Amino acid sequence: MRVTSVTESERDFVSELSTYLQSAEGSWIIKTYYNEALHFAQVSYSDQDKPVLRDHMRIATVIPELTQVTAEYLLCNFQEIMPYLLQPSTPEVVTGIREDIPRGAYSIVNVPRTIGKLLAQRYRAGLLRQGQVQLLEATYRSYIAEARNLIRNQAGGEEIVEADWQARGLLMFFVHRDFRSERLECLIAKHLRDDGPVDMTLVGMVRAKTLRIQWYRAHLSKSTSSPKALARDRHIWRYDTQLLGALLGLSSVQERKQFINGVAGEDCFVSHYEFFRG
Repeated sequence: MRVTSVTESERDFVSELSTYLQSAEGSWIIKTYYNEALHFAQVSYSDQDKPVLRDHMRIATVIPELTQVTAEYLLCNFQEIMPYLLQPSTPEVVTGIREDIPRGAYSIVNVPRTIGKLLAQRYRAGLLRQGQVQLLEATYRSYIAEARNLIRNQAGGEEIVEADWQARGLLMFFVHRDFRSERLECLIAKHLRDDGPVDMTLVGMVRAKTLRIQWYRAHLSKSTSSPKALARDRHIWRYDTQLLGALLGLSSVQERKQFINGVAGEDCFVSHYEFFRG
């Protein structure tokens, strides 16, 4: 498994990704739906290898300021994260994830496409703030660093995929129509520029709580059989059968949420937007 090196400002990740796609190791990628995500990194490769794209999947716009970090994110996924998840020795990887990756159905990789579409109108109108771009870049690179750390520590597939989903949630928050507070944007950016030491104990506590809450939320998805929710949580390795049984005995989603909150001892269903609205 080849591992890309640490981020360096002088590296051209777009060129690196383009070279990788034309190599024997990476050529399979452009024959899958991952091809759509590649357009947002503006990579180039042989036209004869380019699959015919469906009309409804064609790209509306590309955000030039995000092409390098998009390429870096995709390169990390293709060269490091996917190979690790496919290794038979990697623990806690559900069969569905291992089946999704080679057939181009690992949906996390299409995050750049979603971001591009959501930002298209704002970008064309000249309303995309540099601060917003910086927050997106920081989130991408934070996840890349986190994924590499998890791989180094031989983490399970459930934890790695969940970390990707959490990063995706934060990216979606920064491009959501409700994220209009330039003051909040500046406060977050100021925090990111802080060169002080990182409290790893606090980071660990936040991570543990986040994973715990999402684990409870996954039980609601499982009990309601919502296709969209189940797709979000299909990487979950273990469920509490007793909790699921209790939830199935309740008639409404609201009752199930209240039951989960009671078991968890906190509200597990507050969104990013509700949290920042106070």
